[in-house]
Amino acid sequence: MLKGTTAYIVAVLDTLRTFRSVNLRLTIDGETLDTDAMLCAVANAVSYGGGMKVAPNARIDDGWLDMVVVKGVSKFEFLRAFPRVFSGSHLDHPRVISRQARRVRIEAAESVPCLSDGELVGRTPIEFEIVPGLLQVLRPSYLPERRSEAKKMSAPDREDTG
Repeated sequence: MLKGTTAYIVAVLDTLRTFRSVNLRLTIDGETLDTDAMLCAVANAVSYGGGMKVAPNARIDDGWLDMVVVKGVSKFEFLRAFPRVFSGSHLDHPRVISRQARRVRIEAAESVPCLSDGELVGRTPIEFEIVPGLLQVLRPSYLPERRSEAKKMSAPDREDTG
């Protein structure tokens, strides 16, 4: 059984054999965009799928969703550009759209499956919304409250609070 990055690459290649772009209507914070898409990702974190940096600018604590759309391209072009997702440099591709939003609605003329971390969570139409501060997270007292503070704190500086 394949695992990690290799499993995702094999799955992409297998899916691509019969895949075609889909016409989507995206409503991004009230602004509508009609486009054909090979992929539409709404992310709150940088990577998934064996280290693919699909949304390299995403931050889980910034109060924004990051949406990345790969507009319709030939299968050859998709395969040619695909390795760039591991460095996050695919955002520079002319057929890639990257936006931040608080709310994203995805609609399609035909029902399209929607996955979260590889698991089916629904079908279009589907809506995503970020609500800053809604999720309460517990952290050990020795960890800093903010990421910027964590960068300043090295391992020897941490106190064992038992």
